[in-house]
Amino acid sequence: DESKVASYRVYRSGSVVGTTEGTSYRDSGLQSYESYEYRITALGAGGEESGPSNAASARTLDGTPPTEPGSLVGTGLSQTQVSLSWSAANDPQSGISQYVVYRDGGEIARTAALSYDDGGLEADQVYAYEVSAVNGQGDQGNRAGPVEVRTLSDVAPEPPTGLAAQAVDESTVDLAWDPHPDDDIDGYRVYRDGLFVTGTEATTYRDAGLDPFTTYVYTVTVVAEDGDESAPSASATVTTPDATGPTVPEGLSATAVGTQRVDLAWSPSSDSESGVLSYRVFRDGGEIAVTESTVFQDSELAPGTTYEYRVSAINGAGLESGLSDPASATTLDGSGPSVPTGLGATPVSTESIALAWSPSTDSESGIAYYRLFRDGSEIATPAGTEFLDTGLSSGTAYEYRVSAVNGEGLESDLSSAASATTLTDEGPPAPTGLTATPLDASQIRLAWAAPEGGAAGYNVFRDQVFIGPVMATAFVDTDLQPSTTYLYSVASVDSDGIQGPLSGQISATTAPTADVIPPAAPTGLRLITP
Repeated sequence: DESKVASYRVYRSGSVVGTTEGTSYRDSGLQSYESYEYRITALGAGGEESGPSNAASARTLDGTPPTEPGSLVGTGLSQTQVSLSWSAANDPQSGISQYVVYRDGGEIARTAALSYDDGGLEADQVYAYEVSAVNGQGDQGNRAGPVEVRTLSDVAPEPPTGLAAQAVDESTVDLAWDPHPDDDIDGYRVYRDGLFVTGTEATTYRDAGLDPFTTYVYTVTVVAEDGDESAPSASATVTTPDATGPTVPEGLSATAVGTQRVDLAWSPSSDSESGVLSYRVFRDGGEIAVTESTVFQDSELAPGTTYEYRVSAINGAGLESGLSDPASATTLDGSGPSVPTGLGATPVSTESIALAWSPSTDSESGIAYYRLFRDGSEIATPAGTEFLDTGLSSGTAYEYRVSAVNGEGLESDLSSAASATTLTDEGPPAPTGLTATPLDASQIRLAWAAPEGGAAGYNVFRDQVFIGPVMATAFVDTDLQPSTTYLYSVASVDSDGIQGPLSGQISATTAPTADVIPPAAPTGLRLITP
């Protein structure tokens, strides 16, 4: 019967993992605590396969038990009750679901908390407690303990009073407490973080061998001559000092910003014990600030003055590092750039005048740009020292001045005036058919056709700046920047030196980089016998 099912095919995450004639299948060799999705298809007697079943997902069990709980501590609360506490266990895969508490080897409780109070006990008895963790898969880890705890007796002495703790250094704490008023005592017991440290007949104790920058909680009990132990005293908490200071700050830099400000920056210091709390900033040997940041702005300084800076780090325990290497900066003096000189104005057509001047200087912040004025009004802010003023009226006189602006925005005085009158003769017509072809990363070739009636020469302009006269109808512009677009135009010049109107502008972009790849090797070499 073709409708009968001969077997089933099992798919895990879309891949076949096995077949079975039954309606169950065990998939093995999997990863622990990993989710898998399964589907089943049915196979007929002729091998025909049904569509897939619904998906079913399952996660494998956790392969490892949880860690052991830490810091198990027990305290006798009364004649019948003991208090237990511990720190959390860990299981990175399935987490911790609960803790199992054991008394004298037998399980007495399960709890999700990190503490448990055991009651119904006998007075003046010692009980041994253990605690283990259970993860989300039900696996139980090793037991912490045992820790022995004694319930209070019927006639337990009163606990000691006046306990004080003082850190002597990063690994030592001194304890002291009041003498007990009872005469029939056998001595005292000192506990650190709930764990027994020592017994003593004195009312002082020096606890040594501790960790730096660590908080400890101490209690003391009194033991009667019959062995009865009192409840713990009031606790005394103390933190040992940090053992070492932070690392010295490195990479200090000082940058002058204007005439009255210096910006400081440095790399963070480190301290593995108490961390870095703040930094002390020093100028010329004197402290000027304390900051939590690794940057600082020192302001209200004197112009044109050199300052030396150092920085130290302070950790959470108040210990200070050594001073960083010095960094110096000189505030700007506030003077503007030099006045531009040599301004010249040359008429080149009926509607344009070419301007050029000598560069200004500024030793501190350099020259950012120039401001160009025509008849007292600003007309442009060129970055270079040449400019072609266009769109002017024929046969008209114009007066020009120029100033320089430095990197701080400070401006020089205006240059001496330069005047020119646009031409009245329009000059020869503009060239036609201007083309611009990139040759490589630094050269562009220009070509054009002579105007009707011809021309004695041509003036070439790049980005509206005159770059040179040419006698022919072609020109190669060199020393350009890679991957840069330039605008070109050309004007005809007659035999009297009068320039005609500019041609239309055309753009071209240099190649990204110079071509350093050699041509391909020749192929098809053959010998022909004569």
